[in-house]
Amino acid sequence: VCPMVLLDSNVPENSEHFRSLTDQLYRSDHVSWRILQRSILGIGGMKALSELNLNIDTYHLNEGHAAFAIVEKYVSLKDKKQMDVEKNKFVYTCHTPVAAGHDRFGIHDVDALFNKDYVDAAKDFGMEHKDSTDINLTHICLNNCRHTNAVAQKHGEIMRLQFPQFADHIDAITNGVHVHTWI
Repeated sequence: VCPMVLLDSNVPENSEHFRSLTDQLYRSDHVSWRILQRSILGIGGMKALSELNLNIDTYHLNEGHAAFAIVEKYVSLKDKKQMDVEKNKFVYTCHTPVAAGHDRFGIHDVDALFNKDYVDAAKDFGMEHKDSTDINLTHICLNNCRHTNAVAQKHGEIMRLQFPQFADHIDAITNGVHVHTWI
């Protein structure tokens, strides 16, 4: 059995402003909104799983939108050295063949919303290079997941060109559907 956990920001404990965070997927007109949506999915998702006390062997990050799950896992660890073990529980599927589809957030934008522990972890895991001013969610996944796959052979080729430093780490699968249940 694979439980489905739904995350909703429209709860009485939230201010009216934040209740609509989960109303629309991939809202792109406001950077803070995008960061908050990704944090609900990644950080909130990990907190929900922890609260439900589920024993998870593998966390599948489908796109970089949930990359903050890795940050949450790290921040929540009492012994940070355990992160090497925890990284082995994460796998990543990328669907995006264009650079614009890979979320990058300015460090100052993340700093405005997260506390220091989260900002420091996001910087450690997601900066493309030491002088970067952005946190790249795709890099968080590529740097910290035991397995990465693209969704088609051609997409795998494109990803290896986009992220040459990770080329040996990127596999390609053929994405498909189970026709009888899809119809």
